[in-house]
Amino acid sequence: MERELVAARLEELAEADLQVAFSGEPVFQHDIKAGFLGVFLSKAQSLINALAQAVEQKPTERGSIANSLVEDYRLLVAGTFPSSFGLRLRLHSKHELGRLRLSQTAAVLDQFCALIDPNLGQAELVKAVASQRVKTHYYDLVEILGKEGAQMTVRTKTRLKGVKINAKKARDRVTWMDSLTESTAILPLEGILTGGSIATNKFELEVDEEYYRGRISPEAKAQMKNLKLGERVKAQVVETTFFVEEAVVEGHATYFLKSIARVA
Repeated sequence: MERELVAARLEELAEADLQVAFSGEPVFQHDIKAGFLGVFLSKAQSLINALAQAVEQKPTERGSIANSLVEDYRLLVAGTFPSSFGLRLRLHSKHELGRLRLSQTAAVLDQFCALIDPNLGQAELVKAVASQRVKTHYYDLVEILGKEGAQMTVRTKTRLKGVKINAKKARDRVTWMDSLTESTAILPLEGILTGGSIATNKFELEVDEEYYRGRISPEAKAQMKNLKLGERVKAQVVETTFFVEEAVVEGHATYFLKSIARVA
């Protein structure tokens, strides 16, 4: 029976990358409020674009989404199905794009599903919304679900069982994000440059057997071009700690490399 169910869901997703099913107040039999659906699709697209930028680390000078990411992650409505109200969504194929797709679509869609999962832990959730763009669009998405009294199930080819969130859980997420605050401090560090990538704007620094990992600033990116892995360096790192109702969220802080130089 389990095998048959998996086969059926794979068949349903054969021509889709993302399957969304709604129930609750916006749905009437197998129809859905057009206004709600339109807003949801807009919010979902914005969130996926933000996740794509965060996963692929492709910021632009003005902070906008790179055109290539917009093309790679543009959602197309591939059809509907009667599951209260179900919607199949897909991305452009490489033939439609006219080029190979080099993006991390599977990882991005998996993160989208993870954010819908009401069982995602606080530390994992903080990590997911550490990007302000992701946080903003995720907030907008769960807010519309909570306000409209909607229940939603999302499936992908790698998450066939799907993840489900109801209106109450969506409202809980909104309340949680409203209470989420952060504090920053600049850490002067000296240690070994153990990892880094100019292409992905990431760094890894070992200081007294403790590792600091995160994103890098444009200034630090230029400075890292003159460094080699294994060199001893001094760096300024911005540490961001997150709080919920004055309690520190254990297990996650973010680090941003402001500047870095070789120790003379």
